[in-house]
Amino acid sequence: MLAAAARTTDLPLTLVGPTDEVWLGRNQDQIAAAKAQILAPISVDDVTALLRTNGLALVTHSDKFESHVLALPNKLFHAVHAGVPVIATDVSELASVVRQFDLGETYAPGDPAALVAAIRRAVARYGELVASVAAAAGTLSWDADSRTLHKVYDGLGAK
Repeated sequence: MLAAAARTTDLPLTLVGPTDEVWLGRNQDQIAAAKAQILAPISVDDVTALLRTNGLALVTHSDKFESHVLALPNKLFHAVHAGVPVIATDVSELASVVRQFDLGETYAPGDPAALVAAIRRAVARYGELVASVAAAAGTLSWDADSRTLHKVYDGLGAK
């Protein structure tokens, strides 16, 4: 689906991480048509730099699994840490946080046309989205979470 969407935009598609040779074989024509760049696994710092260089992060979750519907993926927080807007699947909690903080645009899972439309909306609003991501960074950070967790743990010890 990503390769199909990438073929209809002029934005680069970069895939990073361990590769599934079977998937690559089945999709090599689409990957080539999308001019997708496939990189081997890299360090977290290098991922952060890559996000900043490319300017948008794709954060996907399926709507088929309860754990995806209820969870927030680390990729979302990594993108906020890097200061880049996201293109996220319109799935329950993920979409809710993206909308609440105006972190990017959402699209229907599995819909390449909706993905392309979300990318175009994000590009059109890019400066505004970068500012929203920066404004949310303090709230959606490990520092904020750790302070909350410390308060909870301290409260448990006091009882």
